[in-house]
Amino acid sequence: MKRKSRLLTFFIIGFSILLTGCGFLPEPSSLIQSPRMASAGMQNITSVAENYLPKGTVPVIANAPIGNQSILPSDFDGDGKMESVVLYQSLNNTRDVGAIVLKEKGGGFEKVFSRKGPGYEISYEATSDLTGDGHDELLIGWKIGNMAGNVLEIYTWENKEFKLIGKQNYHELEVIRLKGEKTYKLAVWQKEMNDIFDVKLLKWEKNQFEDDQASLPFYYPKVVEYYQKRSEAVPDQAQYWYYLADAHLKANHPGEALMAINQGMNNRIVVPSFHEFEELKNKIKIELLKGDAPVSYHLPEAGMNMSIPRELSPYLLIEEENGPSTNTIVSVYYTNDNKQKEKLFAVEVYSKEMLYEELPLQKIAESSQFVYYLTEGKANEAWKQSDSHYEKALLLREKMISTIVPESADPSYSSMEEKQVVDALTKAVNKYWYVTSGGNLEGAIESFLFNDLDYRYMGSELNSTKKLTAFLEESYTLDAINAYTKRAGIITHNGKLAQPNADGGSLLNYQKATVVAYQGNSNEKEFDLKVPLGTSLSYEYIHIEFQKTASGWKISSEPGTF
Repeated sequence: MKRKSRLLTFFIIGFSILLTGCGFLPEPSSLIQSPRMASAGMQNITSVAENYLPKGTVPVIANAPIGNQSILPSDFDGDGKMESVVLYQSLNNTRDVGAIVLKEKGGGFEKVFSRKGPGYEISYEATSDLTGDGHDELLIGWKIGNMAGNVLEIYTWENKEFKLIGKQNYHELEVIRLKGEKTYKLAVWQKEMNDIFDVKLLKWEKNQFEDDQASLPFYYPKVVEYYQKRSEAVPDQAQYWYYLADAHLKANHPGEALMAINQGMNNRIVVPSFHEFEELKNKIKIELLKGDAPVSYHLPEAGMNMSIPRELSPYLLIEEENGPSTNTIVSVYYTNDNKQKEKLFAVEVYSKEMLYEELPLQKIAESSQFVYYLTEGKANEAWKQSDSHYEKALLLREKMISTIVPESADPSYSSMEEKQVVDALTKAVNKYWYVTSGGNLEGAIESFLFNDLDYRYMGSELNSTKKLTAFLEESYTLDAINAYTKRAGIITHNGKLAQPNADGGSLLNYQKATVVAYQGNSNEKEFDLKVPLGTSLSYEYIHIEFQKTASGWKISSEPGTF
């Protein structure tokens, strides 16, 4: 069984990261960006779009994903010119919503698409290539109701107009792309009851969207994580163990599925029925008996693949966790019926850039990024005499170790929605560090004493409240900006903004962050992200909050607090 040791509450690992005036920091140019104004073209289309909207309506932002602005550009027809998707909402009745698409023509624009929404909110807006023709499709989700969820409409450009090629009900949605593929798929989460979801992948095949069963093992580890959290939070609820077992089976790990279904059947069963539990358990047993093929695991955090014997998979537990030296440790345990466990072996994985000398351990593999060391557990002699499966696991330990192969640490798929969250986070952090550095400080730095602190004037592009706010407001809400300027001690002195004379940086690699938890509604969203420490295999968890504003989704967490 594979279970990653994770804390979704927010903690800071011991050798924490926020450093000031330290020579180990990246160069400021790698952390910060100078202020950028919206392009004239974008400003122009924003003002032009209002002339094409239905009377009495204004542009509006979709509920998801994070990162979209009021105008979404995309080249739907492949002519090299961007069309503009504009969403709108009625001023008189906010439940009246719709969308238009504008296309450049003869020096002006024409409306090539108009759709009054069937729902009362625009829950989703995106463009991506789902059909594989090299051009983006237009995806618009309409909110129908809290229980009914949303309906997604998918349009493609064909014969000089937009054609509806698919409709799909959903409660949560991701647009994903598997590693090595060019086209995107839909990961559709549809609520069955309360917090139970039916999750399926859809791909474009034979001019329609079909279930993509073959790709489930790549995506379903995410579903496993969801039901693992639910089963750990409410362990006496049988239904969570049922759906966890189902997710493990679809992730192609039948041993873990068997352990989960057995755990569920030890509890009081209401829904699903006892008959459904038995049916799922039989499916799992059939999968376990399929030939002698081993069960494979891809462990992206450790950058490795390994396999375990199929007949032993119901008795093995694989855990990934932070090591004490900016490394990752993958431990393989044998677990018995009493849920006790004994370590068979562990693999300590180190980033080459963070490993300064060879360790007194057995090195078993090496890649361009990582070095892999082995430690073996001490055999439990009592178990060895009484448990034949444990004895077999010891005999096959060397065989399992021999299957360890370095592999890319990249995840098996990318999520468009999560990428936009990470992009928004990275942009916001870069802006924070640019402001912290004082901006573009040309020539001699002017400094002065104020309240016994050494202050410096900020760069000319940030030296007024208006300029500073305009720069940060691209990423942050006004409340977050005001809280930050107060906490940071930014003052107006002789008509110019000034800040305490300090410097700083962070070794957190925000561009490589991954989303591990999410909650929210149409106006507010919260994300927990796992952020690597530089090039090491250690990481921190951070928490950020977003609010939807008239100009887009903005971070409402105070700058410098994540």
